Amino acid sequence: MRIAYFDCSSGASGDMILSALLDSGFPLAKLKSSLQPLIKPFKVKLSLKRVERCGLSGLKIDIKGADARLSLNEISGAIRKSKLPKQVKDDSLKILNRIADAETKVHHHHKSKHIRLHELGSVDTLIDIVGSSLGFNHLGIGKIYVSALPLNEGKVRCAHGLYPLPAPGTMELLKGFELFRSPIKKELVTPTGAAILTTLGRPSNEIPQFDISKIGYGAGTLDLPDQPNILRIFIGTATESKTEKDTICVLETNIDNATGEVIGYATEKLFQAGALDVFTLPIQMKKSRPGILLQVLATVDMISKMEGIIFSELPTLGIRKYLCHRSKLRREMRSVKTKYGVIRVKVSYFGDEAKHLSPEYEDCRQAAQKYNVPLRQVITEALEKR
Repeated sequence: MRIAYFDCSSGASGDMILSALLDSGFPLAKLKSSLQPLIKPFKVKLSLKRVERCGLSGLKIDIKGADARLSLNEISGAIRKSKLPKQVKDDSLKILNRIADAETKVHHHHKSKHIRLHELGSVDTLIDIVGSSLGFNHLGIGKIYVSALPLNEGKVRCAHGLYPLPAPGTMELLKGFELFRSPIKKELVTPTGAAILTTLGRPSNEIPQFDISKIGYGAGTLDLPDQPNILRIFIGTATESKTEKDTICVLETNIDNATGEVIGYATEKLFQAGALDVFTLPIQMKKSRPGILLQVLATVDMISKMEGIIFSELPTLGIRKYLCHRSKLRREMRSVKTKYGVIRVKVSYFGDEAKHLSPEYEDCRQAAQKYNVPLRQVITEALEKR
């Protein structure tokens, strides 16, 4: 499968995404011929130029005559009536509908097919959305991954006045994607760029495992002093991974004024709430005081819940937390029949090879008590019958 990874360290806009795809091998002639039926009434002209941004070269698409304003119904209707490939139509309409949903939510009005998308209702937006969908389709990209996106300060002028950056509609689209604070007081992530990437892509804290065959550079309109206003795209073929990958959070705190019972009770509550693991380590704190380092492993969506339990149950004033990338073996549960009854056995795989077998402790414990035999005897029986 061909995949694409977007490096968004300098943000993303619709024209930057399209330019990066053109720099990766999507022909401009193909873009023009496919879009012609949609943009013919507006006398739009498309051209490409190579520019430099802070010493780095990138392609920039130049779109002229695309200022006409359209309603949601006009844009979506034009896409549906076109002879574009079905996948391109579907992707374009998904992006457009996400923009409309975001606008509807932040402005608290009812969604309507006649809704005016203001800045996002131009033919330029139509070209960016459909053009990007065409580019992904032409390049055969099956999966899209998106890096962390910059969260900027400052203001941007919209149809309703001055809005804080990122614009409310953009922030609505970026929910669920990782952001990082940027000191640049410019709009680096536009609503169209956010809509395309968050609709068709998925967040990724690290570059996925794949063989890179092409790298495209899409230039933005800004000329920043200390970093290139360029969006990079890496395109390649996914390589088979023998492990599964995910991202978890590690929460930790130092404790020197709690009894073992209090720490133990907090540990139980953390496990009951869904912590992946909880453990303690002995440490030496300032003034030579002995203490305990409590560490909690949890999924990202459980961070707030874990913090609440730690602050409620333990006398700590602060929690350190950081994200960790995990590689883990694929696991499946099997049930095996033994002379002590049915025992569940967890099997871990490295690729297609079974690497570890682990009978479930609770099943083995209950069987050992029922038949009045040593626990290790039940475990051995389960492993032999796997």
